[in-house]
Amino acid sequence: MLTNKELEKVNSWCAMNDPANVLRVRGEEPVFFRSGFSGIPNPVVSGGAVTGDGLQDALDKDKAFQGFMPPAGENPTMDQYDNLLAIFRSNPGTGCTTVMDMARIAAGFNPLNPDLKDNEKAFDDYVGRIMSAPFFFLNDSSRTEYHRGEKSWNLAVNDIVNLYEGIEKNSKDQIRKSIINMTQAAASRKNTRQTKSLFAQSTLNLENEIQVYIYSSNISLIENKGRKSTSRQTDISIVKARLTFYKNLWPSYAQIVMNRHVKMIDAWVKDNTTQPGANLVDLTCFKPTA
Repeated sequence: MLTNKELEKVNSWCAMNDPANVLRVRGEEPVFFRSGFSGIPNPVVSGGAVTGDGLQDALDKDKAFQGFMPPAGENPTMDQYDNLLAIFRSNPGTGCTTVMDMARIAAGFNPLNPDLKDNEKAFDDYVGRIMSAPFFFLNDSSRTEYHRGEKSWNLAVNDIVNLYEGIEKNSKDQIRKSIINMTQAAASRKNTRQTKSLFAQSTLNLENEIQVYIYSSNISLIENKGRKSTSRQTDISIVKARLTFYKNLWPSYAQIVMNRHVKMIDAWVKDNTTQPGANLVDLTCFKPTA
């Protein structure tokens, strides 16, 4: 059981990161980010992944949850609400994606377009909100810097891609394409630095413990041509954080969260993964009909 002080922390964090309140203050309509924005280039990799032995059970519970959802625009009856809450309490994986989504929306971070104005600052805010949330314990965080002189961009691509450990193959392939495009731009625009927020990835591992891994990376390339020689320089920054979601405490604060926001696992993955034409399901909150 949570103490009154712990419950106050949960209530305070949820109120501060309530999507409805945040968007209202900004004067915005609820917009849930997806790839495929008209006119916005999307060359940067964003990944959301959920893995582990507990994944299928969490997905099954999400499906059961959807079975008790009222029609769009309606609040659930008391019976529906009780069933929704019972399922939500038993599903800490979806609890974790919900809390992370609240932090993302509150920060204004769009994981599908890291090059958007102020998005790097928003990403830092997003990570900060997660780290300050009473739902997580920060295990470790690190920033790794790579500074490389390159003999050839063609030879450098594989070496650069291999620096990204723990990234799925599909994401690595997209990272490779983005780096190739950058090397081509660097070669064609001598003495001009090419800089990109290359990728942002959030991974949840649902085992006996729920582990959250957050990665982000910036890369810059430049090719300087002198009178007698050409030099090529790569600068890479990779930030990683690993957190544990307080799984055992989830039943105690699930209702506080559900009354403000719900983000099921499949929707969370789609909303955090570069994927043209993604159809997302977002549930703002659930409160019973009196």
